[in-house]
Amino acid sequence: MCLAVAAFAVAPATPASAAEAPVVDVNFATVQAAAEGHLLSDEFSTSYPNELLVVMFSADGPNSPGVHQSITEVTGCGLTWTEAGQANELAGLAAVFTAFATTTVTDCQVHGELLYSFDGMVHIVSFTGADPQLASVRVYSDSVSGAGFGSVGIPADNSWVYQVGHNWSAAVEPVPAAHDTSSPPQTVPASLLSLYLSNIGDTSYVARIDNPLFVAEPGTDWRAGLAVWFPEPGLINSVSFAVVPPMP
Repeated sequence: MCLAVAAFAVAPATPASAAEAPVVDVNFATVQAAAEGHLLSDEFSTSYPNELLVVMFSADGPNSPGVHQSITEVTGCGLTWTEAGQANELAGLAAVFTAFATTTVTDCQVHGELLYSFDGMVHIVSFTGADPQLASVRVYSDSVSGAGFGSVGIPADNSWVYQVGHNWSAAVEPVPAAHDTSSPPQTVPASLLSLYLSNIGDTSYVARIDNPLFVAEPGTDWRAGLAVWFPEPGLINSVSFAVVPPMP
């Protein structure tokens, strides 16, 4: 069963110029509460040509030595999907794939094939005015700190930072926290964009730093940080990344 999950608050779609931050067009999540061999988004359409599409998967998986959940194939919208990163060293999965649509897409769905049949969530975001490639993708698996974490380099001004994650150990709403690339780094607001708390005790989420970030000051090498904290340590997989304006 698929349940649409409204994304929390995003600016309305308008085309973005290369000098501006990428602008969100499509933004929604679909929860799949039944265990199946795939995760399937609801239907959607884009508003403009030349949009970057980012699909984020978060799924439950087996907790057995040497067994790793994964997305084995992504299809949909007549596009070619490229893996940006999968975190699956611990039970469960967080994964990111991208495609670039030179024309608008209409009434399409994105399908991610799972290696093992489980429940999960798929979150899709599309952008105008974005580079076709994600930047500074950080794959992270942690069972000690109690957080999904990404230390993300910012290669261009006006870049967004996102994170998709899965906590196999608890069904509880986490709290995102972030800092920018200032010297020294400054705390900046971050929010959950979607959340799925399963009835068998795991959490799927997508988070974002609320405002676009800027390149670190000359002579420094600060990275943006996005941590999504749970009350207790658990088996957490996460993938963090930057969506940037077109790069030279």
